[in-house]
Amino acid sequence: MKGGIKFSSGVQFLGTSIVAFICGPDCCLSCSRPVNVVCWRRAICLEFMEKADVLEYYDQTVNSPSGSFYIPAVLRVPHLLQVVQRRRIKNTLSRKNILYRDNYTCQYCSARENLTIDHVLPIARGGEWKWENLVC
Repeated sequence: MKGGIKFSSGVQFLGTSIVAFICGPDCCLSCSRPVNVVCWRRAICLEFMEKADVLEYYDQTVNSPSGSFYIPAVLRVPHLLQVVQRRRIKNTLSRKNILYRDNYTCQYCSARENLTIDHVLPIARGGEWKWENLVC
């Protein structure tokens, strides 16, 4: 990471963004490499959900209506968290992706069969083949 201030434990502060390192189950502060880097919000969530043990905190705190909390800097996970892959639509403009975006439902009559792709502004009137001008 460029331009950051590196602390003795490997924690880095990058301008206004604060990150936390996640280490594996056999982690110790002096010898292990992080397996992941997360933002400070995710680090606090992992701590409160008891999915990670905090090995080191930043000096900075986050205030909430229920109290003030130190920001975790280094976390150890007892078992590695399973990464959930979310299905994302590719930005490629295609019939398949337009149908997926519109939940396979006609935007005019809510039918779910015999679907076609329609231009909101017809091509004859200057409509283009763009996401904003196509509906299922």
